[in-house]
This record gives sequence, structure tokens and C-alpha cells, in this order.
Amino acid sequence: METDKNKHRAQLIQDQIDQYLRGELPANQLDAFEKRLESDTILKAAVEEQKAITDGAEEYFLRDSLDVFHREMYTENSTKNRSFWFAAAAAILVIIGVTSWALFFQNETPQSVFAENFRPDPGLPTTMGPSEDYVFYEGMVDYKRKKYDEALEKWQPLLQKNKESDTLNYFVGVAYLAKGNSSQASGFLENVTIKKNSIFNDDARYYLALSKINDGKISEAKTILEHINTSESVSLLQRLKDLE
Repeated sequence: METDKNKHRAQLIQDQIDQYLRGELPANQLDAFEKRLESDTILKAAVEEQKAITDGAEEYFLRDSLDVFHREMYTENSTKNRSFWFAAAAAILVIIGVTSWALFFQNETPQSVFAENFRPDPGLPTTMGPSEDYVFYEGMVDYKRKKYDEALEKWQPLLQKNKESDTLNYFVGVAYLAKGNSSQASGFLENVTIKKNSIFNDDARYYLALSKINDGKISEAKTILEHINTSESVSLLQRLKDLE
């Protein structure tokens, strides 16, 4: 029963967020909602996430509409001119591409490979219902805002109490890696890689390989990547072979 109540409460808050973003939240709720928004970091993060999703969808449909509009603007009379300019542009892009490729690989280092391939894990959704993990999700809000020091400050005490948590070990490791501290990140990520059933296992191994690359330990990184069957890992492994 308590779980059902929490789900119901979370749904009500989600409905409020949707109404708020559409400008349809009743006046008798708007003032209280905005006051809570100022002090509740998790609610604020949830609103920002929902707005980003909405804006992304609107941008997609707008871009699709513009594509249709542009196609209709072109006429058959302009086909020859378009073909000429497309051919010229393609030739220029080929020249630029070959030059950029040569310059890129000439100056490539393990650190440049790391910088090109590292992207922080997007993080977990912030929950809206009451939870004993409130501190963890506060840290997740900081993490998503790239405030890694603040996130680590909240997560480290939790990790001391639950050293076996693959979730905490994983995100603490990625946070350290995002800060550029690959050596310290490795220990936390290794704690996750030894848990074969963890949902973070493959991702943890990928980030562990990146930490090894940043430390210049290419052979160790290759060994790790050879046991991950994802497109990102295969691509990164090939880059390391080219680096040799």
C-alpha cells in the first residue's frame, strides 16, 4: 500500500511539472510550486530534465518541417546549378577531410584519444517520491550539472557505509574520471568490473579502459576492451591499434 501511495504521489508531481511547463498549472498551485522549486534541488532537476526532453522534441519536429519546406523551395530549373555546387562542395570537403585526418593522427596521443572518447555517463533519473536515498539523488543532481566535487562530497560518506554498492562505486569512479583523476577512478571502476551480474559491468569496464588510456597504459586498456562486445569498445580498440 505504501508503495502504491508513493507511486501515486510521484505521478501527481509529474502531472504538476507537465502543467507547469505548458503554462497550465492552476493559479492556486502555481505559487506553492514555484516556491518549492526554489529550494528543492531534485524537483528543479526533474523540471529541467522534462523541459530538455520537450525542447528536444520540438526542435526535432521544427527541423523536420524546415527540411520539407526547403525541399519544396527547390525547383527542377535549379537542378543543374545545385549539382555543380554540390560537386564543388564535396571536392572541398574531401580535401579538408584528408588534411584534417593527417594532422589529427600526426598529433594523436593517448590523452587525445581519451579526450575524444570520454563522455560522462548521463546519470540516473532523479526520483520524485519520498526516498531514504535523497542524499544520493542530490549528488546525482550535482553530477548531472558537472559539479563533480559536490557530488563526490555527498556520495563518499554513503560509499563508506556501503562499500559493495556497484551503483556508488560506478558513479564515483566516473566522477573522478570526469575530473581527470584517472588513477583514482580506476579503483572504484574495478570494484564494479568484478561483479559480473552488475548492470554497470560493461560500462564500468569501458570507463576503466579509458582511465588506463589516459594514464598511458595502452596494453592494459586493449586487454580490457577485447572482452567488451559493444560498438564503442570495438571502435576504441581499433583506435588504439592505429596508435601503435
